[in-house]
Amino acid sequence: MAKRWSIIAMPDDVQEYGKGLDGDRRKLRAPGTLSTAAIPGGGHSRIYLIGSDRAFIENYRDIDELIAAINSLVVTGDVLTTLEIHCHACPESIDGLWITPKFPTDQVADQGQKLKAQIRWDDNCYIYLSGCNTGTYYDRIEIPFKGPIARRLAQSMLFDSPLPGGGLFHHHLIVYGSCGYLRGTRFLSDCDVSAEYFKDDIWHEPYQGSRDVKAGHPNDCWIPFKNGTW
Repeated sequence: MAKRWSIIAMPDDVQEYGKGLDGDRRKLRAPGTLSTAAIPGGGHSRIYLIGSDRAFIENYRDIDELIAAINSLVVTGDVLTTLEIHCHACPESIDGLWITPKFPTDQVADQGQKLKAQIRWDDNCYIYLSGCNTGTYYDRIEIPFKGPIARRLAQSMLFDSPLPGGGLFHHHLIVYGSCGYLRGTRFLSDCDVSAEYFKDDIWHEPYQGSRDVKAGHPNDCWIPFKNGTW
């Protein structure tokens, strides 16, 4: 029987992109069974299977390794319904998709092209950018792109937009961005959000669109961005 997969992914914790989230990483491993199957092109990726159609992918080191790991699960006949990327982020970037100020400004378009062209998506599908402030935006800093990164990713994967190999991306996609400083994951329904917070006597200020969401309300932690006007 065909499966509709729900997958959460965290990048390699050896690199800076995945550091500091060890508690979440352990919680995601706990209910899973480490897969021993080969991952062609998956590089450093590891997969923990959680039931028949849920999985945790960790330790990928670039977007190609992530896509290879996804495609080792989402085989012919299956589809990917939900993908959650859990890592560090801010309004204009997300480390787990290698969309950061260290790369050219068109990197989000390049990554969006790969995601829409190389994965078997469900007709109605969802991406959660599960890092801090991915659904908010800057209002003061003079930078070319002020966020939200979730909206920009949705715009790079527009409904019925051309695919690199021909055809159209005929999928209704919603990219969800977090509404502040995020703790936990949507995958485990243990997330909450603070619009601002103090750490080590440093104030982390709120961004535009941010709000507080208490634990126990995981669906309220997100701001949706559709990939079209459907």
